[in-house]
Amino acid sequence: MSRGRQLTRWFHAGQIDSLLPALRAFDLVAAGDSVVARWVREPGGAVPPNWPEAPATLDGRDGLAKIIAQAHAMFGRESARTEDAIYANYRVAGLTDYFRIGQFPSKRGRSMTLNWTVDREGQCWGGFLMPTPKLPPSKYESYRSKTRLRLPFDGEWMVLQGGRKPHENDHLFHEPLRYACDFVVVRDGVSFSGGGTANSDHYAFGLPILAPAAGHVLAEVDTFPENMPPHPRPGYMGPGNFIVIDHGNGEYSILAHLKQGSVTVARGDSVSAGQKIGECGNNGFSTEPHLHYQLQISPRPGGPVVPAAFVDYWADGVHVSRGEPRKGQQVRAK
Repeated sequence: MSRGRQLTRWFHAGQIDSLLPALRAFDLVAAGDSVVARWVREPGGAVPPNWPEAPATLDGRDGLAKIIAQAHAMFGRESARTEDAIYANYRVAGLTDYFRIGQFPSKRGRSMTLNWTVDREGQCWGGFLMPTPKLPPSKYESYRSKTRLRLPFDGEWMVLQGGRKPHENDHLFHEPLRYACDFVVVRDGVSFSGGGTANSDHYAFGLPILAPAAGHVLAEVDTFPENMPPHPRPGYMGPGNFIVIDHGNGEYSILAHLKQGSVTVARGDSVSAGQKIGECGNNGFSTEPHLHYQLQISPRPGGPVVPAAFVDYWADGVHVSRGEPRKGQQVRAK
């Protein structure tokens, strides 16, 4: 299988297909195709009058030009750029994922999202074009968390899923997970060494997971075996090994996918902020070692999830006194 087709399969292996059955996908595999760097390096500013013809010149190839032509044929010419974002692809060093959200005349106010991935040489590996998903309403949109939360780990981790926008956080589309964050560890642009098919290949695996605030342990599960990357547990959509901490103010932290046998606390135990409570694992509905964190206002599984603001941390080298980690950021507690 070509690298481009493999990357396209990664895109489609997520939950977005079930959310958007009308997804139109384009495999942009064509050896030698390259993207004019302006789209990747200069995403800001107004839409130029000749967009997208100028950025779509491809060294004599037409892989990316096809996606532009099909966008025109289906939706007309893009009339405005709503926003765009660039993320380092943590699975393959040197890849860049580019998301562009725009308005097209035929969609009557419904925006479209174009995404593609390029390497350092501008080679196009894959991409898709789809209607920008609409987030379901939430009565907790303006909720301000009460607990003084620290990041639940030491060292630098990357935010895999986090934020309030569709391209930042897949959890937003699932009420039992809404506003949750996922964290991995990335070194030299990727989250693993070797082939990545063993949990021990992944830098996050076995790292200490810490209590984000003081409280009492309401529940803990420590019996799920680890999955083998990149395959989740068949037929299971749950958290695997997890801990629920009652912070005593109507808020509850849930930390999931903990390594089997690593949980160091039991129901009824008191914990302090920063205390080790387990290690990062890969079980339950998980494809690689990572930490899943969410804040709830109910202790029951599937209870309302609310935005979690962490305090006194660093994001991409900038100190944040209080904030919500967003996809792609490198965050650390100190």
